[in-house]
Amino acid sequence: MSHLPAVNSQNTLRSSIPLITSSNILKFSTNTLLTRKAFFVTSFVVGALALYLLHRWSKNQQPLSGSPSFKPITTNPRDEVDFEKRIKAEYEELSTAHPMNPPSFTNGFAKEALKPENDQHNAYEAVVPYETNRVKLPFYFNASGMYKTFIGKPFQIIASQGPLQNQHTRFWHMALETQAPVIVTLSLPKDKSTYWPTELDQTLTFEENGLDPVTVMLTEEETTDSNITLRKFRVKKGTESPRTVTQLQILDWPDHTRNLAGVASGGVIPKERLVRAIELLNDHLSTLKDGCVITHCVAGVGRTGTFLTALEALARIKYSLTPPYKDLIKDIAIEGRSKQNGRTGLIQTADQYLLVYDAVMTLCPEMKALLKD
Repeated sequence: MSHLPAVNSQNTLRSSIPLITSSNILKFSTNTLLTRKAFFVTSFVVGALALYLLHRWSKNQQPLSGSPSFKPITTNPRDEVDFEKRIKAEYEELSTAHPMNPPSFTNGFAKEALKPENDQHNAYEAVVPYETNRVKLPFYFNASGMYKTFIGKPFQIIASQGPLQNQHTRFWHMALETQAPVIVTLSLPKDKSTYWPTELDQTLTFEENGLDPVTVMLTEEETTDSNITLRKFRVKKGTESPRTVTQLQILDWPDHTRNLAGVASGGVIPKERLVRAIELLNDHLSTLKDGCVITHCVAGVGRTGTFLTALEALARIKYSLTPPYKDLIKDIAIEGRSKQNGRTGLIQTADQYLLVYDAVMTLCPEMKALLKD
């Protein structure tokens, strides 16, 4: 039998405990002091740096020396107010130079429109077409041939008053004779200018002495989430073959004298609504060859002028007919009131004029950079 050596438990315990001597105590104390000193120094440096950074941030958030400087992308409310004032002042200057009822009307520039027999066909005495660009038809209708807008291909723009109750037949005749595949309606349903069937597959017949009857059937209707309705009509005049006409209607654009609640209004809608309507129109025109686009509200100058000015500015930029420049919208607005190819009083309020700028800047960042510089 083998024998294990005896274990002295007292000696084993003693050998496992480090020997505490004066030199060990001194070494431990020195290491502890060094660690604490490093901790306090580090804490002091970090704290001082934090205070320094906080101080610099509180003084306009200036970057540290040697760091790349930058400006946060923010909108200064004061700049927005100044911009709005500048654009509205520009509108007042434009309206003074090109008034609603210019003296040229009495010099033969609105000869046909001012004939006594045509009074009943003008919604307002002061809003009549210039003779130079009046839409010439076998009968009188208050409509003006405006821009030859290039939207992928040329489209003749017609600015028209909304048809009165005695003009529904004439209006549809104008749409067919000018070969207009699109009608943009900017008047409200309550403006009593509904000249189309309102039920799917419903057909209405419009008649007037001396003119072929016109039948109009509603074949499609869709209202978007932007409060815009798109309709398709099958339109037939006399014995001619039927044509398809598309209508785009903004449902909530109030007249400049009142809003939907009857309260005085600047005659505007949210810029997003105007932008969406222009996009929808462009999408539809891109599928067509050519023709006319008839745009109307009630008088055919306020809402109509706002829509057409924004449409024309964006078309010129998009199709590189002209590079963006600061006075582009102003120049188009002046052209829109000229007696060569304009309509008197186009755009009726400063708010509408500002809406044109807002819509164009939304779809064209280059114009925004130019105008806000």
